[in-house]
Amino acid sequence: MSRFATLSLLAVLALAVVASGCKGSKRNEALTGDNVIRASNEAGIEIAISNIRQHRRHLVLNVDITNNGEAAVELRNPGDVMRGFTIESEGRSVSALSRRGGYWGPWVGYRPGVESSAAGVMELPPGATAGLELHFRWPRPYPDRHDYPWTLTVSQMYKKEGGAALPPIVHSEP
Repeated sequence: MSRFATLSLLAVLALAVVASGCKGSKRNEALTGDNVIRASNEAGIEIAISNIRQHRRHLVLNVDITNNGEAAVELRNPGDVMRGFTIESEGRSVSALSRRGGYWGPWVGYRPGVESSAAGVMELPPGATAGLELHFRWPRPYPDRHDYPWTLTVSQMYKKEGGAALPPIVHSEP
C-alpha cells in the first residue's frame, strides 16, 4: 500500500471517530403533553419546561411561567445576567444570560397582559403566561459529557403591591 493511501485511510478513520463522538455530545429533547416538566410554589406561580438542549458547554431551556395566583407578580432581573434564574450542577452555579444586557432579551414570547421594562422588571398579572428561552453557559465545559444533573431555581419574584418576596421554585433533573 502506498504512503498516500495509508495516510488517506488514517485520515478517513480519524474523521469517522470524531464524527461518531460528536453525535452523542448533546441532548436535545422536546417535551410535550404529560412529559412537560412542571414545578410551582405555594404562591401559585408555575413553570413548565418544554424543551431541553444540554451540551457540555451550555444548557438551554424553553420555559413558560404562569401566574395562577390572585395578585400580580413582578420578576426582577436587572443587569446583564438574570440572577432570578440559576442552574446548579455538581458544585457549579450560573445565572441565565441576557442577550441585550439588562433587558428581557431571552424572552421568546409575550402573551396578552404581560408587561416588561428595560429596567429588567416583568409584570405577570393573574392568569398570564410568559414564554422564555433561558441560556446558561458553563465557565469551564464538562469534559466529554452532556448528561450532567442540574437544578433550576427561579427566584426574585415579588408581589406587585407591597413588594413581598415570593418563595422560589426549584426543580432538579437526574
